[in-house]
Amino acid sequence: MKHTLIPIAAIALLAVSCGNNGQPKLGFTDPTVGEYDSLTIIDTNDAGGPATVVYHSGKSKIVRQYYSDHSLRCEGTVIDSLREGHWVFYFPGGNIQAEATFVGGRENGPYRVYRENGAPYYIGQYTMGVRTGLWEVYDQDGNLVTTQDYGTPNS
Repeated sequence: MKHTLIPIAAIALLAVSCGNNGQPKLGFTDPTVGEYDSLTIIDTNDAGGPATVVYHSGKSKIVRQYYSDHSLRCEGTVIDSLREGHWVFYFPGGNIQAEATFVGGRENGPYRVYRENGAPYYIGQYTMGVRTGLWEVYDQDGNLVTTQDYGTPNS
């Protein structure tokens, strides 16, 4: 699945809604991000397109980074300058390279890394930045090759 950057002007639609005090609240809506207050283009790539776009919504930010061909490189949420929640990283061709969950900037939860052909490479679990539990490593075809048990935290 290939993710491409649609020109910002085309996807940033002005939305008007009522806030708690009944006053109109101006914001923006992106069909792939949802509502956001503003966006920032942090830097540009060699092709002149945005390399990093940050969608601001309250104290959280959705960060998207792009390759020079405008395909999505990674996306996830940042709160207080730390990765938070589900993050997805992509190969240049659009296939998922890795998926991870973060809490306070540290990996916490399932961690999956894939080969460019879509087969799993390794799968495991993190507990607050530390590998825990059973980790599995796969060959090019997705066949299980080996496992390693990292135990439970503080063991």
